[in-house]
Amino acid sequence: SVRGFDSTRVSYTLDGIQLNDSGNYEVYSNFSIDPEILEQVNVGLGSTDVDSPTASATGGTVNQRTRIPGMDFGGRVVGTLGESDYSRGFMMVDTGALTASGLRAFVSASKTDYDNPFNNFGKVKRQQYNARVYQPFGDNGDFVSVAARYNRDRNNFFGSVTLRND
Repeated sequence: SVRGFDSTRVSYTLDGIQLNDSGNYEVYSNFSIDPEILEQVNVGLGSTDVDSPTASATGGTVNQRTRIPGMDFGGRVVGTLGESDYSRGFMMVDTGALTASGLRAFVSASKTDYDNPFNNFGKVKRQQYNARVYQPFGDNGDFVSVAARYNRDRNNFFGSVTLRND
């Protein structure tokens, strides 16, 4: 919530594309992207202007921007373990500059699994794949970029315990 407005009244965008549900404007947690590929997050309080990409922005806006691929070849690997059988792995590779004009890209993948600590029915299994190709033009900050994203969430937070078995 932002300023007392629930998520149906908050615009949620990634690289300028609205992620709110198209039917009820709801924001779901599986819409989020891996934090390692975020360059910037802006939160705008208050009602948005008429140029906003969504009608749901009465309470404010949350704008996320994907990182620009690096000029140098490199990578990043992150592993996390925790309670309730929590495990997360993340990998990313930057191609570095592929041409003299600065064409570059990155690809990333992550996998998260964990169990609900209160019963054996709740589980989360998430896979996410992201990529971005970036081509700058001139010295004015102009660019062309293409990004791709695939997200698969399978979750059952709380299951039901049977009251009787017949």
